[in-house]
Amino acid sequence: MNTTKSALILVDCQNDFLSTKGLLYPAIVDSLNANDTIQNINRSIASAREQGIPVIFTSMTFSDSYSEMGESPYGILATVKQSGAFVRDTWGSAIADGINKGEQDLVIPKNTMCAFKQTNLKETLDEQGISRLIFGGLVTDLCLEASVRSAYDFGFEAISLVDCMASINQTAHINSVEENFPLFSKPMTHDSFINEITA
Repeated sequence: MNTTKSALILVDCQNDFLSTKGLLYPAIVDSLNANDTIQNINRSIASAREQGIPVIFTSMTFSDSYSEMGESPYGILATVKQSGAFVRDTWGSAIADGINKGEQDLVIPKNTMCAFKQTNLKETLDEQGISRLIFGGLVTDLCLEASVRSAYDFGFEAISLVDCMASINQTAHINSVEENFPLFSKPMTHDSFINEITA
């Protein structure tokens, strides 16, 4: 794997998802534990840094009025609003305490499911000459699937680290990574990723 053209993209690894006091932690804790998501993300971060691969986080954030969602949000956005999660400049919206974020890591805020929509992610990647994106984070079948699909559409080589993700239930996670992700990415475990970049 050509590490000079790669970036590790970690979607919405925030306290409200990944910390025990997070507002949405109870919704995904079973899938987190089943996949050992946090440990696997941190191992991937450490290996990426050792190989000079930049680490980029996205961060789902909203104003306290959630005006970015419009007047009548529905679906998952309505759930987020009802929970009070991801309010900008709060502990809950920060990259999770248990994630090994470095000072050099870029954090790109977003207020939609897709990491590319209304953000400067693509411009940032293009400026750095990056053509391969390795994805992990939350939630497998929502923000991650939307972001990986977009990466594929933009012509990036998209790699999905299937054990660096979690969902609202493990069945949804498994269905997404086994049935959907192979259509627009190259799914692999974090161990396979580490082996490829250190070979």
